[in-house]
Amino acid sequence: MHYLTSKIALICLIPILTFFAGIQPGTAQNLPKKTKTFALGIHTYYGFILKHTESIGHLAQSHPYAIEINLNRITDGSKTWHHSYRFPEVGYAIGLYDFRNPILGKAMYAFTYVDKALLKGNSSALRLKIGTGLAYITNPYDAETNFQNTALSGRVMFGMQGELAWTYRIHRKWQLRTGVTLTHFSNGAFKLPNSGVNIPALKVGISYQPRQLQMQTLPDSLPGQPTPGSVSLNISGAFFFKEIKLPGGKKYPGGTISMYVNKRLNQKSALNIGVDGFYNTALRQVIRQDPDIDSLHIPDFKRAGLTFGHELFIGRVSMLTQLGVYVYNPYQKIDTRVYQRFGLKYYFSRKLFAAMLLKTHFGTADCVEWALGVSL
Repeated sequence: MHYLTSKIALICLIPILTFFAGIQPGTAQNLPKKTKTFALGIHTYYGFILKHTESIGHLAQSHPYAIEINLNRITDGSKTWHHSYRFPEVGYAIGLYDFRNPILGKAMYAFTYVDKALLKGNSSALRLKIGTGLAYITNPYDAETNFQNTALSGRVMFGMQGELAWTYRIHRKWQLRTGVTLTHFSNGAFKLPNSGVNIPALKVGISYQPRQLQMQTLPDSLPGQPTPGSVSLNISGAFFFKEIKLPGGKKYPGGTISMYVNKRLNQKSALNIGVDGFYNTALRQVIRQDPDIDSLHIPDFKRAGLTFGHELFIGRVSMLTQLGVYVYNPYQKIDTRVYQRFGLKYYFSRKLFAAMLLKTHFGTADCVEWALGVSL
């Protein structure tokens, strides 16, 4: 099952990697020739494990550190979203996090990210970076040999990282970077136990940019760009697997059907409203095992929700955030009535997209949805 998890996750990340080297659909023939400029950096981290639940109290006692190498691609204005986001940087990072705890071991990770300047001076800047990817865990949970690791249950885990940093150019080709980060590793409830690890940390590093970037300008207008106020209908189907009860138990499949209307605010953003339908066989099993349920009056395990959200577009990739409320939920002994969804969408074309979405109930992971849909 570890093999299956890693394969699915890698397939999902391929479009994200393609995006960073790809071309925004429908505009390439009208854009200036690209000027590729890169920066290579090395950074170190030192932090602590956040005790976000009592079940990891025995693990949240060390001070992890990490070393990371990253490759930034400096955007040059050859695509419309470069201008919309005021020339962000996109890149790849590989690193090693040592939890400094023999129970947790180490995490080797590979992330892709977007790095945007919030404030800029002549030689310094305040920057925000958001990244996601995969991690390989050296000491995952094992019922016999490592049963105390209630945080990381699989070899392959999902990872996310947010960073607020200050940069200072000490030379035309060299730049210092320091900041605060929050790194998260978990598996989205695919396998239990699934407390996950959250690491707030301080960061310091340096990067080298061999040549200066030549900024380019766009034509006054480009064909095929979204019109502010335009409306589209998104329809998608997703599948997921979820484990309940004892670690190492059966994985229960499930599915989600979603339909929502997107109203485009501008080239970067859209608001959406819609409905979700959930078919969760793990919940059906929970109901069957509930001793308080009358066998003659078994509640339905299916759910339906009303959802509101926002979609942030960056070329072929978008970031989806949604807040939902169950309007049909016969079995209410577990989970809250409100749920959240966070994730990435990748547009193969203007109509076809794939998505990886994390569904939660106020910070508690419910499942990771793998979706395919159309925008009409």
